[in-house]
Amino acid sequence: FKIDCELTWVDSSVSSPTITTEQEEGEDQGLSSFIAAKTYLSVEVDRPVPFNTIPRRVVEKIGNTAMRISIKYILKSFLKGLAQDYSRWAEDEDYRKFRSNLMVKEEAVSFATPEV
Repeated sequence: FKIDCELTWVDSSVSSPTITTEQEEGEDQGLSSFIAAKTYLSVEVDRPVPFNTIPRRVVEKIGNTAMRISIKYILKSFLKGLAQDYSRWAEDEDYRKFRSNLMVKEEAVSFATPEV
């Protein structure tokens, strides 16, 4: 199982981003600002009985469709939350300080924890 996801922020000087998971980078659809996501997913599965009697192409096509639909909805939800968090961060100084303090605490913990 391997997943790579590339997020790209395209800004047209407007503070509220629009979310898209299907728009290609640089493609103009009249949106002001948006986050584009490209996801690459690779899954290898040993087909158990009785599925090993079904042609591999059929199983792959069904699996690819199921994964594409799942990733689309998961990614859309993630990007929506990311945009909402960014909007709050951009407008709320107390929230920025709170988030900054979380980073400081996390860095202190990572320095104290030895790597294995």
